[in-house]
Amino acid sequence: EYYKDNAETIKKYNKEYQKEYYKDNAEYHKEYYKEYNTKKVQEALQQIKIEVESNPEKYNYIEGKEIYGIIYLVHNINSDKYYVGQTIVGFDNRYSSGWLYAHSKKDTVKHDLELYGENSFEYIKLFKVAHSQYELDKLEAYYIDYYNSYEKGYNENRGNIFTNRGKEK
Repeated sequence: EYYKDNAETIKKYNKEYQKEYYKDNAEYHKEYYKEYNTKKVQEALQQIKIEVESNPEKYNYIEGKEIYGIIYLVHNINSDKYYVGQTIVGFDNRYSSGWLYAHSKKDTVKHDLELYGENSFEYIKLFKVAHSQYELDKLEAYYIDYYNSYEKGYNENRGNIFTNRGKEK
């Protein structure tokens, strides 16, 4: 009965307590999530490495070199539009909530999602691998050009190698 009669006060206290707790333990939580994410990324890269080693030519893999990141493709089968992307954490880790919803701000993706539906999108989660950020940027730019995904697809730029981020390297 006490909890029932004082629900709002308890809720307020709990929120304040949680806020203080996270404030007081921010460093611990930062380290915990950093460690957790690092472990997830290592697991993803290990799975990628197993797949890639079975067919190194297909994925651009150089035996003995560490995989830095991957190029992935998203293809709308109905409109024949592509999105070329790169990630160093694996496709599933990067888009755990779904590629479409993460990119729904771009008018064409949102439009095509509404027009054709989610089933019209095909995901090639592992297309090519790269052994450095520079190589990853070059591969991304090459495939954006190859699939014409900047002018007639979903990419918003020609690749990181042409952006300020890519020029800083």
